Amino acid sequence: MPNAERLTTATILTGTRFFWWAMQLLDVDANYTRLRDLLAAGKLKEADDETRSVMLKVAGREHEGWLNEDGMSKLSCADLRTVDRLWVEYSKGRFGFSVQKRIYYEEMGKDWEKMGDIVGWRVKGEWLSISSLNYSSDAPTGHLPGCGAWVASLVWGLWSRSADNFYTRLDICNL
Repeated sequence: MPNAERLTTATILTGTRFFWWAMQLLDVDANYTRLRDLLAAGKLKEADDETRSVMLKVAGREHEGWLNEDGMSKLSCADLRTVDRLWVEYSKGRFGFSVQKRIYYEEMGKDWEKMGDIVGWRVKGEWLSISSLNYSSDAPTGHLPGCGAWVASLVWGLWSRSADNFYTRLDICNL
């Protein structure tokens, strides 16, 4: 999309926050209007599904339905930052990739099972299915987005090897 069209999209997308969003959206590879609207309406399950959909599209992995390490590397920093900032803003700092990364690195010492326990992805030692996640605003901090495309077709516990790669990608993007 040419920058002029992206700027128009940014204007429509953001309303009163035009300048900040316009600067953010010049480099993104997807339209985040629907995600923003779902988050603003508190429709967290639908926002989680939209997050997965957008990330798969940006990474060119829609057909596969999940991200592998190569797909993760194709996620632009602008796209990751946009998704993260939307989740963080509309959850008042409770949800988002940067929140999850902080918990994983700083609070859990890169222990994936402890991470799952703390953010509520694991209950009594068992990983929840995506459909069993808590899609309410009082879910544990870091619980969402929980449908991350990287786990959509995988077992949560097996994803631990890829967690470092995803959070490293977030580090590279300064999230």
